[in-house]
Amino acid sequence: MRRLVAFALTAAVLLGSAADASAKASKAQTIRRVTARLADKSFTRFTEAGSSSFDQRLHLCRNKSFIYDTVGSSSEGGDPDVRRVEGSWRVTSARISGRVWSARVRGVPSDGSGAVTSTIRTDGRKVTVDGLLVFVQRSDLC
Repeated sequence: MRRLVAFALTAAVLLGSAADASAKASKAQTIRRVTARLADKSFTRFTEAGSSSFDQRLHLCRNKSFIYDTVGSSSEGGDPDVRRVEGSWRVTSARISGRVWSARVRGVPSDGSGAVTSTIRTDGRKVTVDGLLVFVQRSDLC
């Protein structure tokens, strides 16, 4: 009887460890898949208000670098206000269910400013970054 109990306890620990390892492997595989889907893509958001416009472009490169550009302009003329931030990125968590997936992406700017985490989601037709609709295409900067 003691041997049976000892065997059952050992099996429970080993099976629990195997299940935990399998869950971690599956999680890591999902992150790799989503990272591959995001790599070398640009995510663009256009905003217009009255006589001014504001464009935001996030490029996620396969080498784990990112480029974030913002361009503000006014129809009244003058030079546009262009800003660029570069750094590194990684997917911290991800979920996939068919064509529907989401990812938490952490970007660390190389200028020493604070890290930023955003959520990118798709339902298979539209893509959002932090809940805002974006246009997705292959990056021309990566």
